[in-house]
Amino acid sequence: PGSEPTTNDSSTAELAIKGGYADYTTTAVFGLVSFGNGGMGSCTGTLISPNVVLTAQHCIAPTLGTPGGGVNCGVTYFGQSYNPQGLYVSASQQLTQNPNDYNNVWEVVIPPVGTDFCGNDVALLVLGEPVSPNVAVPMVPRVDSQLAVGEGYSAIGYGAVNQQGQGSGMRRRRDGLNVECVPPGCGGYWIENSEWGGDTGVCQGDSGGPAL
Repeated sequence: PGSEPTTNDSSTAELAIKGGYADYTTTAVFGLVSFGNGGMGSCTGTLISPNVVLTAQHCIAPTLGTPGGGVNCGVTYFGQSYNPQGLYVSASQQLTQNPNDYNNVWEVVIPPVGTDFCGNDVALLVLGEPVSPNVAVPMVPRVDSQLAVGEGYSAIGYGAVNQQGQGSGMRRRRDGLNVECVPPGCGGYWIENSEWGGDTGVCQGDSGGPAL
């Protein structure tokens, strides 16, 4: 696997992970805890500068217009983003209940091109204070070369290990995954032509995590 991350596509967000292992070293991959709309959720993000975390928009905003419970491009859209004061990130390998293990989010930045889910499932979290390099060194997003079908990657996230939601809150990694389709050949009900599709392997809570 390479050293530069690209974001996971949303199409695999509900698939079960198997074969992953605890990841104690990729500290630039953060756990994200959100409090919004009267509920609590958890996701994953990647530190891409000392005070910016890249994640998925559906982690920090409600997903609306989901006929049958799934994403439908052109129908599914995002609601208003949650208040940044209800968002917290942590570099800990195991998410805790200790407030000192978390960084506060100061601002949420989302794509300015509309509210459609497909093609816009990305968000930036600007932190109130920069993360010390002793805690985590930011990763550089891969923006200078195209993906290729069959290219290998590793997925990292804080999600569950099965469809019952068990095991979430711990950073895990799965290696040996492969790119299955690249733009513009991935379009469909749940993925935009501008997005790429990867192997199975991530589960609820891994959303927003990187593909390395």
